[in-house]
Order: sequence, then C-alpha cells, then structure tokens
Amino acid sequence: MSNIKREAAYMYLDARKLLKLNEKIKKASVDVHLLQAKVMRTTDPYDKLKRHKEYEKATKHLHELSAEHNEILIKLRHHHLNFEHFLRVEHNAPK
Repeated sequence: MSNIKREAAYMYLDARKLLKLNEKIKKASVDVHLLQAKVMRTTDPYDKLKRHKEYEKATKHLHELSAEHNEILIKLRHHHLNFEHFLRVEHNAPK
C-alpha cells in the first residue's frame, strides 16, 4: 500500500475515534451539568456531600475524555501533515 493511502487510512480511523469520543464528551458534559444542579438544589449536608463526590467523579471523567480528545487531535494533525507531504511528492513526481 502506498504511503498516501496509509496516511489517508490513519486519518479516517482517527476521525472515527474522534467522532465517537465527541459523543462521549457531550454525554459526560450533560451529566456534569445535571450533577452540578443536584448539588446546588440539595440542602441536607450529608446528601450534598454525596452529590458533590458524584459531581467530582463525573468532572474527573470529563477531563480524562478531554485529554484523550487532545491526544487524538495531535495524531490527526501528524497524519494530516504526512498526507499533505506525500500528496505533494506524488503530484510533483516525474512521469
């Protein structure tokens, strides 16, 4: 398989991963906002502490997903640059 096809395949796979991860981030973000609202509504100190721990756990999960998102973006940029390079090489190759 040529280099340009390999880089295109990598970009496709990374884009698919990114789409799946974006869906997870959206869901996690909604969960965080709902849990934050629950913390604010609760008046019982014991229940408030419990809700706050749930909120912290959800927030930590959201940050982990964001870090994974950034890693995939870095990979995608790398493969995009390689794809561009091989495209230029193939385009300018003598016939």
